[in-house]
Amino acid sequence: MELFHKNDIEKNLKEKGYEIIQPSSFGEISEKEIRDNFKKQDAFAILSFNLLGMQSYLEKVNIQLINSAFDYLKDDHSSETEFFRIKYNIYQKNISSKEAINRYNALLNNLEEQQFSWNGVKNKSRIVFLFSPFG
Repeated sequence: MELFHKNDIEKNLKEKGYEIIQPSSFGEISEKEIRDNFKKQDAFAILSFNLLGMQSYLEKVNIQLINSAFDYLKDDHSSETEFFRIKYNIYQKNISSKEAINRYNALLNNLEEQQFSWNGVKNKSRIVFLFSPFG
């Protein structure tokens, strides 16, 4: 699978003298290493990237990763988790638009003060267009 602009970006970086080190050169990571180092923020990053970015619009989400993230968050009953459950149900066409609106309104009425655990921003001076934190 070709990633959006991977080759263009790598070519430009190489032309500027940067060495590209592919992730595969570090070897395989074991399932245990993944489980031992997985954090709540990682689960929310997976959900944000898949359900709020272009992936859901293009129907290119990773269902297995989404389900793993929800499994990790099974005991998390925050508004953020519920928001993503609604988004996922919309994506899977398990609920109607009207039902989604009703759930969003119920969520809004019981919303505690909170920010997204992961918003994709590492550098606040840079805007990334493929990710919409407003879904």
